Amino acid sequence: MRVAACCIDRAKAYGSLQEMAAASDAIVAGTIGDPRTVVSDIGWPTDVLDIKVKTVLKGDVGRGDTVTAVQGVADSDGLIVPQPGETVLMFLVTHGMDEDPGWQYFTVGVTAGVYVAGAQSDTWWTRLFGVDVNKAEFTHIVPNSIDDVPETLTLDDVRAVL
Repeated sequence: MRVAACCIDRAKAYGSLQEMAAASDAIVAGTIGDPRTVVSDIGWPTDVLDIKVKTVLKGDVGRGDTVTAVQGVADSDGLIVPQPGETVLMFLVTHGMDEDPGWQYFTVGVTAGVYVAGAQSDTWWTRLFGVDVNKAEFTHIVPNSIDDVPETLTLDDVRAVL
């Protein structure tokens, strides 16, 4: 994996779920749209993810909103992970820049705040609405990372520390 240059100064290891949640400006569960590249006011092209929000656990975001985040990780083929259509749990921090960079958030700790939902059984609900985020178990995108955060989470796990 490689880290996008725009995010390297935001890399931080987190010692607990509580610490990561406290550092987040927004915590959302939603579905990933197609990755795209934006060029900021300062002229840097940056790969971003649009997340269609299904559930808001923290922050000034509405259910049904689309938030844009720099996720900062790619595999050896240069593809942003997670993939379009996947359901994610994202811990986000506002960009904090004076100029408009073309996105709203960074993921907390570059990879620390990125979880992907596991497969759910094929039911009428999942066929109509996709993954039920309230029943999903989310797996950390980088297993065995330097962060001391849970490898798997549910929304209730996160609610318990807020």
